[in-house]
Amino acid sequence: MATRRTLEWVEGRNDWKAHEKSMTLGYLSGLVASMPGWAEFMIERDELDLSHPSAEPFKTKVFENRIELLKTLDDGLITSRKALERTTDERLERPWRFVVGGRILLDAPRYVALTNHSFATWHTTADNSRCISVERGHRTRNLRSVR
Repeated sequence: MATRRTLEWVEGRNDWKAHEKSMTLGYLSGLVASMPGWAEFMIERDELDLSHPSAEPFKTKVFENRIELLKTLDDGLITSRKALERTTDERLERPWRFVVGGRILLDAPRYVALTNHSFATWHTTADNSRCISVERGHRTRNLRSVR
């Protein structure tokens, strides 16, 4: 798996940035390692509010070593696969919300949210606002900024 090989390479390079406005490699690798686990909480919970203290476990972390990084990747794959196996079509049709600072950024059926999470990345920009970027071919388009 290319993701695993890339994450194995990251150790010791957490502070590296491609550009001064870029996120650090440590933050990006933590994000990539945690993304496979998103499906589990999107199926099990009705919303994720990043402003609420209960969202702390879902925030991206910088890992100090590759063992923790790869464990996060593996655990996320396992828990999400199990959640997908035990869910129902009816559950996937129910709404799921993504909220930041009281603003609803996504309110859609779970199957839509799960599909979109594969092609979109929520991130913090240089000015600490949040936005969603969706890959369209080789271009990235900023769909929404949130302060």
